[in-house]
Amino acid sequence: MSTPTPVGNTTVADVAQFVTLITPFITVISVVIAARLSYSATSKAKAWELRRIAYSEILLELSTVERICDVASEYIQENAEAYFAREASSKHNAAISKHMAVVRGRYAMDYLIFSTEFIKVCEQLWATLDSIPPDEIPPEEHASFADAIKKFRPKLLTRARAEIDMRR
Repeated sequence: MSTPTPVGNTTVADVAQFVTLITPFITVISVVIAARLSYSATSKAKAWELRRIAYSEILLELSTVERICDVASEYIQENAEAYFAREASSKHNAAISKHMAVVRGRYAMDYLIFSTEFIKVCEQLWATLDSIPPDEIPPEEHASFADAIKKFRPKLLTRARAEIDMRR
């Protein structure tokens, strides 16, 4: 058995032997830390990409609904009675229904990845739309619906952009 070497008398060979012993452990620890950091960054990037796609689709569909509402509003201003008696009203309502179904479907499908703030604005939009009285006459019903879309679509866009800015 060898006697321990005093600290002051450590030789180069002793240091080399110590480095040789700890190098594999340090390498393994470094690889594990790098893998964890990489996995975390990759997971966050994937989650953000999914959120970005969902936000984009919702905002695109709401923008399309807003444009349809604008066209319908022009017809209504010219002659509301004639507009609601024509086929254009039915076509606009069908198109709005189709786009809103996409919005609500995407919202339901991707709910878990949305930010709390985005969800709050969406819930305010749904509550406003759901509060439109079903017995309201068509011009007022259209105005209430269009006003809700015009109020909340920019808020959703602002919220999504704020989240993009937080990622930078």
